[in-house]
Amino acid sequence: MKSITFGIVLILFTNLLTTESFAIKGDITINNKENADSLPIILNDEDVNDIQKRQNRARRLRRQRRRRNQQVRSLITNVAILQMQLNNLQSALNSRLASVATM
Repeated sequence: MKSITFGIVLILFTNLLTTESFAIKGDITINNKENADSLPIILNDEDVNDIQKRQNRARRLRRQRRRRNQQVRSLITNVAILQMQLNNLQSALNSRLASVATM
């Protein structure tokens, strides 16, 4: 009985040693290391151009967003100024109409 148990344990142990490592396949760091090893080291001109296009597109979009936000902010301040001027004009008209004698 002991020899049968020993034989089974020996078979399981050799099976365990011959299989893949205990690393979890879903581990992010292992995948990153494998991907880094498989990446080409030398980039050709097309790759560099594609990278520059993506970077330029991102910069252009940021610039457009910044410009649009600046325009909206300036419109908001202009509307606030116009509103104050209209309020001043209304109060001036009300005071003049109040001072005019009605018949």
